[in-house]
Amino acid sequence: MTDYTYRFYVGKLADEQFICECDADDLMGEPIIGDMIELPITANIGDQDLYIIKQRIIYDNCIEFFCKLYDWEE
Repeated sequence: MTDYTYRFYVGKLADEQFICECDADDLMGEPIIGDMIELPITANIGDQDLYIIKQRIIYDNCIEFFCKLYDWEE
């Protein structure tokens, strides 16, 4: 099994903004499209925002996730 590095971005590919990076040990499981996740992973809970994973790209040793900020009013 490969130990992936996970990178999270807000926005779409080619127009993304980096949020954070973490290892598999920092997560309870590998996120999939549609999951909700609080980012940045290592920040205090008051400094995190809730995001929805919209896209992922898998590389040899890295998975990049492209997210959208969750809108509580939608």
